[in-house]
Amino acid sequence: MSFKIFPDILKEIESLSDKEREKIHVLFTKLGPSYSLQKEIVEYILDIRGRDGVSVEEIINQKIEKILNNYNIPREKKLNQIRAYLRQVRFPLLFTAEEIFRSKLKSLNLPVGCDIIPPSYWEDGEYKLKLNFKNAIEFSEKLQQLFKISQTKAWQELIGEQWFETLFSSKGIHR
Repeated sequence: MSFKIFPDILKEIESLSDKEREKIHVLFTKLGPSYSLQKEIVEYILDIRGRDGVSVEEIINQKIEKILNNYNIPREKKLNQIRAYLRQVRFPLLFTAEEIFRSKLKSLNLPVGCDIIPPSYWEDGEYKLKLNFKNAIEFSEKLQQLFKISQTKAWQELIGEQWFETLFSSKGIHR
């Protein structure tokens, strides 16, 4: 696999110790991420390092090493697992909110081919509906099912976001 760390990524990590830069280099050598993924991973690592006052070695911990060294996992899956883990560490409340949302959404038993997408980072309050259908009859049936779901208490709780406000206010964060 042909791989390189891009110059602006090297510039972002130049202030790190040799040991920390080497840790990132080893990570990238094993994963071979694209430019955008290198940038994302470095951003997460540097943000976590700055916020928590921990070293890169502590961030690229046993969990990441275990993923990296598991030869049964394809490279792409390793990349996704490590990105998800770093995102979870970087944004723990957001990760928790997404988990709660997915759980509540699953309990609604949406029609097959239907998905509700929450606001990005819960910032703009706008949900999106993705609906797949094959014909007008299926479309109408799914809309009827969605209408019934929209009348339930579970739907109102999900979209009302009281659970979200409670989660964040418990940490002293208010929108």
